[in-house]
Amino acid sequence: MIALIVLITTVGGSTKPGAALTHTTPTVSAQPPSTTTTPPPPPPIAPAALAGLLLDTDTINALMNSGELAVDPKHTTTKLFTDTTDHPACGGVLVNASKQVYDGSGWVAAQTQSLRDNTTRQHVVYESVISYPSARTATKMVAQEAHSWQRCNGRSITTTATSYPAQTWFVATVDNHDGMLTALMNQEGARGWACQHALTARNNIVIDIEVCGADITHQATAIAKKVAQNVH
Repeated sequence: MIALIVLITTVGGSTKPGAALTHTTPTVSAQPPSTTTTPPPPPPIAPAALAGLLLDTDTINALMNSGELAVDPKHTTTKLFTDTTDHPACGGVLVNASKQVYDGSGWVAAQTQSLRDNTTRQHVVYESVISYPSARTATKMVAQEAHSWQRCNGRSITTTATSYPAQTWFVATVDNHDGMLTALMNQEGARGWACQHALTARNNIVIDIEVCGADITHQATAIAKKVAQNVH
């Protein structure tokens, strides 16, 4: 019986007679339940607050690299514009705050501020914000327009507005980057006159910006981003 005990204690390869081979299992302490909660979404912006989201004249002039732009009361309005196009599905890519485009989308209220330089006539800006019942419906509107705009890329579109002659525009580029939908259009026979249109959603607001001039690149995008910073 003594010999058996000695054999068992020496087979394990221990350098100490009688030492047993053991394995230690690390103890994992229980983690307390997470107390992190997702903050609630911001409340919808009321129609009465729309005008306060738009950029002032100084900011617009800086972004447009101009010192001549002033508010144009004729086209500063709470109504949507009634311009029509020969391709209704492409109306949104060309005309900002278009009644033809927004009707039926569930919009609640609109505010547009128009600016132009009446001296040099080099730039025109339309900055519009359109409210919806919820962030979901505003985002849905922009997503629907993204599909329409892409189908209109590379097309010529003729638009008609009250008291103005018909104009034909070529949709040169359409992009959608991080939820910012943009299009660049060139007016036919207008010696380089072009417009950039930008559309995006923040909270329950669709931000709809169009700028026109002879040196237009990404100014509408810059204005739309600045307006978006005012939407919480």
